[in-house]
Amino acid sequence: MKSVLQRPAPGTAKLYSDEELLAIRLRWLDAHLRIPMIEKGLVPGFTAEPHRTSEINRLRRRRGQLRKIIRAHDARRPSRATALRERFLLSELEEIALWLAAAPDLDPKYVAILAVLQNEHRRKRATPTLARELLDAQISPTVGRRRNDLLPGGRLERFGLLEFPTPIDAPDDSSDFLLPMRTPRRVLEFLTGRDEPPPLLRSGMSVEDPRRLKQAPPLDARHRERLAEFLAEAHDRVGVTFLEADAESSRTRDRSEPADCALDFARHVARQRECTLLRLQYSATPKPADRAAGESLLTALIREACFYDAIVYISDAHEAIAAREFPLGYAHDLARETGTVLLIAATRPEFDSRPRRIVLHDASPELRTQVWRAAIADLYERRNVPASPENLETLARELADRFQLGPETIRTTVARLDQDSSGKNFVARDWQHAIYQAARHNARRALGDVAVRIAARVPRSALILPENVEREFNEFISHIRHHTHVMHAWGFAANLAYGRGPAALFVGPPGTGKTLAAECLATELELDLYKIDVSRIVDKYIGETEKNLGKIFDEAAAAGGVLFFDEADTLFAKRTEISDARDRYANVETGFLLQKIEEYEGPVILASNLRENIDEAFFRRIRFVLEFEFPDEAGRLRLWRALFPQAVPLAADVDFAALAAKIAVPGGVIKNIALRAAFLAITETESKVVSMRHIITSARREYAKIGRLWTE
Repeated sequence: MKSVLQRPAPGTAKLYSDEELLAIRLRWLDAHLRIPMIEKGLVPGFTAEPHRTSEINRLRRRRGQLRKIIRAHDARRPSRATALRERFLLSELEEIALWLAAAPDLDPKYVAILAVLQNEHRRKRATPTLARELLDAQISPTVGRRRNDLLPGGRLERFGLLEFPTPIDAPDDSSDFLLPMRTPRRVLEFLTGRDEPPPLLRSGMSVEDPRRLKQAPPLDARHRERLAEFLAEAHDRVGVTFLEADAESSRTRDRSEPADCALDFARHVARQRECTLLRLQYSATPKPADRAAGESLLTALIREACFYDAIVYISDAHEAIAAREFPLGYAHDLARETGTVLLIAATRPEFDSRPRRIVLHDASPELRTQVWRAAIADLYERRNVPASPENLETLARELADRFQLGPETIRTTVARLDQDSSGKNFVARDWQHAIYQAARHNARRALGDVAVRIAARVPRSALILPENVEREFNEFISHIRHHTHVMHAWGFAANLAYGRGPAALFVGPPGTGKTLAAECLATELELDLYKIDVSRIVDKYIGETEKNLGKIFDEAAAAGGVLFFDEADTLFAKRTEISDARDRYANVETGFLLQKIEEYEGPVILASNLRENIDEAFFRRIRFVLEFEFPDEAGRLRLWRALFPQAVPLAADVDFAALAAKIAVPGGVIKNIALRAAFLAITETESKVVSMRHIITSARREYAKIGRLWTE
């Protein structure tokens, strides 16, 4: 590093740069070191009186003048070195030891000076003994009470401010007081004005200043109360505090994961304490090989917090804490010792009850609406998109009600959409669609192995229904589409403790369009369809079925999708007389499912082949029952015409009316016949035209497949 001692010592009439202040501090250190060198007769020209005493007095005055310059500057704008001293509560002894350890790396001339002072040419770095000798003689007779803080395991090493590299030629019985002291590279970078985090933290650490936000992130009333309690009780020695999710909020994920408002809570703590927020995604950092490595990571983190005058927020550490891979006790003690507020978004483990805990819940629909409204309003303002407050409120409410995204995920969703849409000139309608699709994508959940997410793409034209069923189907779609407005804007939710969600039962023989209708509904509403594998839900072990069902409804609520229970007779069968334990628990499962349907606010579709198999209690809790009947001749004619796309070349002999009269099958079978006929035509004929012969041949084969007799 270039020597900063080449700069002349400036006066006191201005503010100095970090480099200038560093030069002043090194001159101050020069005076400290030169005094004992003169006293030991190591400086030519000052070995005899009166020159010796005169020079020592001059150096002491100079040392005092430099200290005044530093203090005068710090009174206007504290330097990094002063911040280091104050934030780590360093004593005079520790401060001098720190500068002695850093000196050889700041200017090579100190290598020779330190070797001369210690009367050993191999000692190119200061030792704790040298620091003690300098300070005992020059500053205060009381500093010796904290001499052990300079040794390995002392405060400076625990804080990550000193290292003790063992020399290769050091004897086995070498005293700790003779170990060379070295300042870690990151501390040197901080002192010289660099702010890049150390490699250990680089992949997972970020720093933000919540005080610079245009407005504070919203908190609901309960969280504001907990914030006030924490701020009133917290002090500089609070150590670790866990931000836990309450039982209700943790239903859709591992119990140890945090509530989605934890980060905003931490931002409020930082704003109230007037400091920055240092965030660490623990899972993004290198996995510690052992406990010592884990402690080193926490040391580096808390040291950064002191550098930035920040509180710490750690996320994604719940798995490491549960596995006891996270050095919790060490983190708590070090945070208390340094006065660092350390917030961990996870459940406090049972094996350590010392840290405080604050129980939080996930964002309510009202809070999510506020966050959506603010994020979209900022986006529209940046992109000059005109939108009325009413339209903005409607969109925000629909998104909040449909997708259970946390506040930070909402902001990230909108910000990423803004970035990805750079250069595109969207109108308001385009932005609404893009925001909705982005929210839908981020809300998607994997419901384990009990459900399949279907990205439905079935146009409305593919669904052929009788007029009365189509009317009910349209009304069902309307209930889903306007659910938010009716329930919240019009206030029906206040009068309905349960049973708010639109649920429908699709009943009819196989092949009559129940699954197709579910996919068509999801396509029209731009929702994901989660098709439940009933066979995987029903478990032979008592109580497991309810767990599977609970997970499905909770995950689907977060994802904002349509739940589709196909062939639901297994779950929704009529309750029976109790003859054994299995009957008793089968009835419990049915009752539990009724309860979950009433609690769920999203759309649910139950499909069954026979209405008689469904428990009567379901009909009181289901808003719509759609009968998918076997199509009559007129219905079959519509199906034949609809299932052959316009691009298919048809021979002149194709007679859909005759096919509708002759072939009495449901729409699913007609679809298979049409598809099979198309492949026959493209394979067997040069003209690639579908003729009546291809359709009749395909019909015969479909009849054989389903076990029906074909008659001419």
